[in-house]
Amino acid sequence: MRRKFRIPIAVLGAIFISVCIQTARADMLTINGNLTSDGAAVGSGDPVITNPSTINIGDPFSIALSYDPASFIHSGNSYVLTSASLTLQFDGYMFGYDSGAGNYIEFSSPGVFGPGTTSFLTCSSLANCSTTDFLTLYFKGTVTIPSTLAAQAVGLSGDPGASPSEFEFLRNFSDGSQTDLQGTLGTPAASTSAPEPSTLALLASAITALGGFRRRARRGN
Repeated sequence: MRRKFRIPIAVLGAIFISVCIQTARADMLTINGNLTSDGAAVGSGDPVITNPSTINIGDPFSIALSYDPASFIHSGNSYVLTSASLTLQFDGYMFGYDSGAGNYIEFSSPGVFGPGTTSFLTCSSLANCSTTDFLTLYFKGTVTIPSTLAAQAVGLSGDPGASPSEFEFLRNFSDGSQTDLQGTLGTPAASTSAPEPSTLALLASAITALGGFRRRARRGN
């Protein structure tokens, strides 16, 4: 009588973990720029920017966008990234957004300034984009779906015709004041994630173990 070949649960688990880890990718865009507005309009209600005199024209800033290129909602020319985080840094200040926390991170191409442009919009939530705070980035150039965003983003450049500027970080406060920082954008730098060596080793071990169990099963028949 032939013995039934059963794959041990441990081997199945190792294969499942390996596949899941490789599926959860995270590509990265890094965007640098310089402020053209010195933040003179920083409001008294701003709970984070406590010393606007440290913010000056020409100050550098950086934006880091990490995202899963397979996780998005597509509608028309809009792509909402549903597994992403974005961090804005300048003068020692840091502002973070995370889709997992309900923050809205989106790009559109063509962007708001028409064919040949790409726009990025980030805010605490879509419903509050116009009433609380938002971060907008306006580029010349076109990209397609997030799966190719990293490869094509290096062809983007700040849109000098964007209004009020290529970069805008705006916060509204209950006292009617605003923080409205503006600036120029450099060409994005992009990186595409690859499976880590440890992940590949885990998958290889699982496949090797599976082969060994198969050989033993055949000898036992």
